[in-house]
This record gives sequence, C-alpha cells and structure tokens, in this order.
Amino acid sequence: VVVAGHSVLRYTDASRVEENESWYLEPYMEVSGQAATFVEHIRSGVEEAARDPRAILLFSGGTTKVKAGPMTEAQSYWTVAEKLDWFGHADVRHRAFTENFARDSFENLLFSLCR
Repeated sequence: VVVAGHSVLRYTDASRVEENESWYLEPYMEVSGQAATFVEHIRSGVEEAARDPRAILLFSGGTTKVKAGPMTEAQSYWTVAEKLDWFGHADVRHRAFTENFARDSFENLLFSLCR
C-alpha cells in the first residue's frame, strides 16, 4: 500500500495535525480542511494495510519544503500515524516504511516500486 505525501509536518503535536497551521503548505494548498485530508489519506493507508497481514505500508515523499529542512513528507506521514496510534491498528507499525526521496507523483510511484 503506497501513500504519497503532499506536505511536511511542522509540529508533532498530535492534537493539531488536522490544522493547516501544522503543515508547510504551498499557497495553492491553503484551503480549509487541507490538513484533515492529509490525515485521512494516512488513515486510509493504515486501514488498507491492516486488512491484509501480508501487506506493507509505504509512505512516499521527499524533502519538498525548503523551510522544513531535512524532514520529508514520508517521515511526516509516518509520524502522524505514530502519534495517532496507527488509528487502532498497531500491528501495521512493524510493516510501515518510508521512501524519502520522491519529489513528485511520478517519483512517488517509481521510487516506491524500487523500495
């Protein structure tokens, strides 16, 4: 299961991950509910991986935000899943990995296959 990242987390406070201010957003992404959409994508990936005990979960996305420094989209998504206790599916944690180099959707797919 591949979940492509869209942004980098600013804060690791789990109570705020659904707030836009918790993420580095491009101007075109600054719409109400954007951050909640990221969290829903993460949740969907975790739940899909939980359905099959043989499945792995791969969060994909590199260092796409200069202001975020070395933090990647993939690490951000993994952090959200961790902070939110894997949405009740702790068994997925040991099957979740990151691909930290993709810069766009094509690379999300390509690098995830190579990972």
